[in-house]
Amino acid sequence: MDKEYISSLVGRALFSPEDVDAIKKVFRGKHMHTICIVGCMGCGKTKLAEELSFELGIPHIELDQWHAKYMTEVEESPGSIDRTFRLSLRNIGPTYIVEHAELLKSEFAINSSSVIILLDPPQDELARSFEQRKSNSVSGDWKKFSLADLEEMAVEIQEQFGSIPGAIVYLNEITGTVIKIVGK
Repeated sequence: MDKEYISSLVGRALFSPEDVDAIKKVFRGKHMHTICIVGCMGCGKTKLAEELSFELGIPHIELDQWHAKYMTEVEESPGSIDRTFRLSLRNIGPTYIVEHAELLKSEFAINSSSVIILLDPPQDELARSFEQRKSNSVSGDWKKFSLADLEEMAVEIQEQFGSIPGAIVYLNEITGTVIKIVGK
């Protein structure tokens, strides 16, 4: 896998081939079962999850899509991120990748995770992602937010990530990708 492939997949350099390789190595080497990917909106969570799902051959739960599907079929909100996550697991085995900006607000998600990956790209990359979404009229909740809101969200997620017990086993200071094995 090369950087051009990742860049074409993502549309911007929010994570690197080295990040993907490090995640695969940790996941396979430690016999992990679940990967939780967090970061603010527009940081590349979904694209990284799609890549890892393909590379590792395990299902990807995209909670934004699942939430929207639930709202369409049931015509009511599943409520909290915790409940949305629990409902999404009904037909999934014990090994999966899940991603969402608010996952660290779910004790269930934290306690279910083997590995938590924080995507914390540099502010200029986040700004580029935000502008790209805006110019491409991408749908989603991000339209309700300003770049300052996303930066504030990133700080909150960093603090939540830092408070979770575990060992950081990888840090890419260029892309801002951090891998933590969760301490149980």
